[in-house]
Amino acid sequence: MQKEEYEEWMSIDEDIPEDTTLTDLEICQDVCKQYQAIKVRIQTATNVLKKTLQRTPTGGKP
Repeated sequence: MQKEEYEEWMSIDEDIPEDTTLTDLEICQDVCKQYQAIKVRIQTATNVLKKTLQRTPTGGKP
């Protein structure tokens, strides 16, 4: 990033009150929560698919 671009970017932040901005930690925590929720959904879907394939007469094979 060039110095001029960085300075322009920083000037935007000066207009935002500090108490309304998210910290890196808060952003990381939110991303981790979302990742965990997605991971649980994928695991649940995988388990449902496995059980469904086990119940089919051919064991899921064509």
